[in-house]
Amino acid sequence: MAGPDPQTGLDKLKGSLGALAEPALIFAATGSKAAAIWGGLKAVIIGNVLGPLSLVTGALIGITGAMKLFLGRIELVGKGIDKLRSLEQIKTQFDPLLGGAALAQKRLEELYSFASSTPFQLEGIAEANRVLQVLTKGALATVEGMKLVGDAAAVT
Repeated sequence: MAGPDPQTGLDKLKGSLGALAEPALIFAATGSKAAAIWGGLKAVIIGNVLGPLSLVTGALIGITGAMKLFLGRIELVGKGIDKLRSLEQIKTQFDPLLGGAALAQKRLEELYSFASSTPFQLEGIAEANRVLQVLTKGALATVEGMKLVGDAAAVT
């Protein structure tokens, strides 16, 4: 058995009048046609224009946030690719100096390990190591040699 209808008489009137409920109630309360027209216009603007517009605005804000996140990740991937390209160039520079790709890869790993324990960037350390390799025919191009040269440079 269904319970009593919780709608009041005012709710039933609003439901049956639809969009005319607000202006009709304003006219009944104030007796002013201008206030009733303005109330109806306000209800139409809020309900039919601003309502969907707020949905579109919310969707655009969400899309903008997603695009910022996506572009940030693309930028991060781009930086990673640039770093890999830089590492490959360093390895390519050492390849003819050391006599093979395997030796160049081993040197790059040594330099990477060395760079992680110093405040210097890998690219600068690799350039210095390449110069030491050429000028000293490898005598000071080792990690120990790099430390020795670095210590000597720090003293002067």
